[in-house]
Amino acid sequence: MMLSRNIEFVDSIDSLTERKIMAMSARARNTRQVMKLEHSIKLIKERRLEGSPKELFS
Repeated sequence: MMLSRNIEFVDSIDSLTERKIMAMSARARNTRQVMKLEHSIKLIKERRLEGSPKELFS
């Protein structure tokens, strides 16, 4: 329909964009998630050194 009528697509809905930006900012400030990830990586590396098959972690 847009092509046949030569109408430009408007994809910005300000309220949704604002909510998305706020949610992304909140996730970026949540250092607990980062710490969980770093802890998980550390555990995987430790398990690898304990004799887990290296193919699983390559």
